[in-house]
Amino acid sequence: MWLENFFYVFPVWACLAVAFIPAAITALVVRPFAKTLVEDQGTTVLRDRVFGLASTAFVFVVALSTNTLWTQDIDVATAAREMVVSSQELVLQVDREELPNEDEIIEALNGFLRAVNESETQIGPLLGYPEVTDALKEVRALIFANPDLIDNEGLMESAIKQLVQDRGDYLSALNQPGVPDILWIAVVVLGLLLIATFALYPMARSRRFGTTATAVAVFAVGLIQLPMWFLNSAFQVEKMVQPYLADGVGEAIPTDPTIVAQMAATIVVVGIGAGIAAALFYFGRRKLSHHHAAPPDDEYLSQHDLLSQIRDSLQSMEATGASRPGEPTSDASSPASREP
Repeated sequence: MWLENFFYVFPVWACLAVAFIPAAITALVVRPFAKTLVEDQGTTVLRDRVFGLASTAFVFVVALSTNTLWTQDIDVATAAREMVVSSQELVLQVDREELPNEDEIIEALNGFLRAVNESETQIGPLLGYPEVTDALKEVRALIFANPDLIDNEGLMESAIKQLVQDRGDYLSALNQPGVPDILWIAVVVLGLLLIATFALYPMARSRRFGTTATAVAVFAVGLIQLPMWFLNSAFQVEKMVQPYLADGVGEAIPTDPTIVAQMAATIVVVGIGAGIAAALFYFGRRKLSHHHAAPPDDEYLSQHDLLSQIRDSLQSMEATGASRPGEPTSDASSPASREP
């Protein structure tokens, strides 16, 4: 999973670059070869089949990877929420005990959550970062520094153990296996193959239309895979866990991960982009078929075709017994040819 960890640290601008720039470069390199490609039935069938196979495989792999990353990000956000819930339950237990250093304990808990937000949103060791572990140990030390906990020490110890367990679940969710490296390679290769095949379709009657269609196809390919890059980024994970960790234990906890609304909007955008690309591809093929259709009957004829038509007309006249100009008619029904 070295590719996933490598892509995870990408900033937002790098996610945009990876989604769009390789496809754009491929289109610019391959598009000029469309003029030199021999257009016969075998070439057309092969290109259509490769395009259909590449597009189907590309959409399937991207959808599978996006769904996997979506599920993992929701698990991370849910685990972060459970960790904050455990922190608030610990505060309630401290409040019931009426400990004299309650404010100091709450501040230490908020420091622990801030340390998680600052350090443990990156993919790292499953045991966590030392500074976060030290912050949690400080919370425990402040609680058990009170001699009045002798009678209810078990309840407080259970609350702290629950917080430690929820932090471990959060780290496990953050370090999930992710998408296999072969799928990352497949997404990149299939996206480039898809754009290259599209760019090899013959030039339409309007060069501007062909260029526009290729540009929209590049945009659609980048837009379809863009959610996958964002869901795998540290930026997205931080954006999802911050609503739970940033406010600490003194505020209300959000009920749902923010990813739901974000993914709903993303799916709408992807659907619109894919629809535009499909429409341009369909109308481009129609324009191309009209361009290569047989010319109408009233179109200008070459000299060779005109002479051939005149020859065929004369032969047809001779076969039906029609007379040429200046020759007597041989029609048996004329008065001059009848017997007296």
